[in-house]
Amino acid sequence: AVVSTQSTGPNQLTVNIYQPGQGIPKHVDTHSIFTSEILSVSLGSDVVMEFKNPDTGSVLPVLLPRRSLTVMAGEARYLWHHGITPRKTDALQDVVERGMRVSLTLRECTPEPCTCKYHSQC
Repeated sequence: AVVSTQSTGPNQLTVNIYQPGQGIPKHVDTHSIFTSEILSVSLGSDVVMEFKNPDTGSVLPVLLPRRSLTVMAGEARYLWHHGITPRKTDALQDVVERGMRVSLTLRECTPEPCTCKYHSQC
């Protein structure tokens, strides 16, 4: 079998439905089976995703508006942990009540070994 090392775009779609009050623990998507970019479409409710740098402890809250596309690449993809705290409201400038949210996450699976520079996260 011949395996192409050229990117063909996403070949995996994960659909998650979150009810108000649900979240997902902070994590880094697996390096060894996915390529460098991860795309996520948020439908339904706005939500705040938190990014945490494991080296510095810095936390960055990012508003994901409904009908938005998030692209994680580079350091945001390989180093920073991302997650959504389980709660029924989010507050940045205003307090926003969460509704139902659907997340469509698109990734490209690869048979190639991880070659990123963030070896401590692999």
